[in-house]
Amino acid sequence: MATNSLSPFVYWGQNGRYIFLKVDICESMDVAVDLTGDGLDFKANGVGVGGRHDYAFNVEFYLPINEKDSKYRITERCVDFKIEKVGINEIWPRLMINTKKPAWLKIDFDRFALEDDSEEEKSDDFHTKNAAEAEMAKKIEDELMRAESSAWSDIKTIWLFVYNTFQWVGYSYVFLALCLHYMKFGEGSKSEALDVVGSQLSVCQLASVLEVIHALTGLVRTGFVTPLVQIGGRNVLLFMIIIPEEKLQSDPVVWWLFLTWSAIELVRYPYYMLSSIGRESRIITWLRYTMWIPLYPLGFTLEGIILLKAIPIYDVSQRWSVDLPNSYNMSFSFPLFLKVYLVIYVIGIYILLKRIIVQRKQKLRKSFSIKSKTS
Repeated sequence: MATNSLSPFVYWGQNGRYIFLKVDICESMDVAVDLTGDGLDFKANGVGVGGRHDYAFNVEFYLPINEKDSKYRITERCVDFKIEKVGINEIWPRLMINTKKPAWLKIDFDRFALEDDSEEEKSDDFHTKNAAEAEMAKKIEDELMRAESSAWSDIKTIWLFVYNTFQWVGYSYVFLALCLHYMKFGEGSKSEALDVVGSQLSVCQLASVLEVIHALTGLVRTGFVTPLVQIGGRNVLLFMIIIPEEKLQSDPVVWWLFLTWSAIELVRYPYYMLSSIGRESRIITWLRYTMWIPLYPLGFTLEGIILLKAIPIYDVSQRWSVDLPNSYNMSFSFPLFLKVYLVIYVIGIYILLKRIIVQRKQKLRKSFSIKSKTS
């Protein structure tokens, strides 16, 4: 195991023919799997019990397995293994050859069979004893898990569903209001974008700060850097650049920007609404990870245009700038800040797009990736 790696939670279950492993890591990247006839080495970077980190673990199986017919798949929520046993159908008394169970290894009760239904009853004392021990451990751990997680899970599910529904309704209103106003008044309506949807968009953008808090508090299992960059950038643009300056408010670019922002959220929030209640729609998932291809570059371009237009305007108005002398004995040039911000913004776009491309490849993978190596 790598020196700086953490151990992820690994849930295991079995039936007479297969071993099932679920590695509890979200948004996994750089996954390395070495599956042999007697063991498994796993390494990946992802969001797990310790946040975004490198994770690794090693398993020496209780009995040999058939690595050639075993397989695994990478999903957004976990890495799933389906490992075929060698020989006749048999229920293993434990997963590992080592009798001491590590703290990170848990029982997946939904996929754990104490005996194979297709086998006749056996009187072997060894198997009877281990089956009784496994059943007792199952009952105890099951009760503890239900007591600890049931109430909190219900509250979290309700809150995330309500929040994502609220945001979807808000951005849907913004998108429809802009389109209907344009259909009614034509090109002239583009200079009135802030008057038409400014208050509704402001509420949604302020509420989106909760997404950073959700990530920081562990309410959702994702990193906080990406939402911080996206939401922080939008709020700076809306509240510090567009709203304070009438010359920017009437620019048609603002209409296009608001329309693009809301179009992105029309498919993003329904995906999170379903995810919060453990559901998934292939169509919505495909839209969530595909619509960004035209919309994100368009949105970034429009944001960059507004930043470029804002620099000379704020250079004249000197809004947000601080000149000497003053009681704090310091100065601040907002136009200079915008120039530096624009450079950082371009770098941030590259990092963000690169990350989203990786996420899309992983999420839209249609089938199990089969990978095996001989010992």
